[in-house]
Amino acid sequence: MGSAQPVSKSSLEFAAEVPLAFLRQHHQLEPVEVRRLGLSSQDLLDLGVTNVKDRLAVLRFVRQLPPASVLPVQTPWPQHQDFTFVVSHFNSTRQWGKCLNIIVRYRYTPGSHVNGSAGYFDYRELRNLALQFAEPSPDIPMPTQWEVVNLAFVHEALTKYSDKVVAISSQIMVRHEMNPEIQEPGNHGSTVTVSFDNTTDNPPFNPVDEPWINAFSYDCTLPHPVPK
Repeated sequence: MGSAQPVSKSSLEFAAEVPLAFLRQHHQLEPVEVRRLGLSSQDLLDLGVTNVKDRLAVLRFVRQLPPASVLPVQTPWPQHQDFTFVVSHFNSTRQWGKCLNIIVRYRYTPGSHVNGSAGYFDYRELRNLALQFAEPSPDIPMPTQWEVVNLAFVHEALTKYSDKVVAISSQIMVRHEMNPEIQEPGNHGSTVTVSFDNTTDNPPFNPVDEPWINAFSYDCTLPHPVPK
């Protein structure tokens, strides 16, 4: 007896076509949702798929779909997703040495998901870009004001990720500096927010607004900083 041949995907689709159409029509359930929800044969029976062969066909078909963890979650309401990262106590050589906190939040383009052309990206790429702007460069030298630095960073980020991000907010916090050379009382800094998100169903994209008081646990510009 010859070995059993693998069942082709087209055969699985054909066998499950009728019960899947029933689930779409009566319960607005797509195959990816059946897979993601982990529905069993009993669940399908409770939903009205009475023929055991039809239930098996559905389960066989959804089992060969990609893992549920990489599928975009289908919901009946509009979706948006924001991502936030923090650079905490960064010792910058800008303005003769400053201790910085950098908080960045961005909104993905609608419909973004894993492995999509406009999908999620590794936030560390954008974090590294923020660190580049936190240090002097030929284009933006050491004494440059924080407002200019932050604007340049946001512009570069939106240019680089224009197909993935529709809004971004960047907050640069600068620790107070009081010494014989520099008198800068109180924590201070810049917040820049740009949004191209015109989707009226999405909540507004508000600027990052982390508390400024007690924002720093220690002076990270010191040779041996001691956290408070």
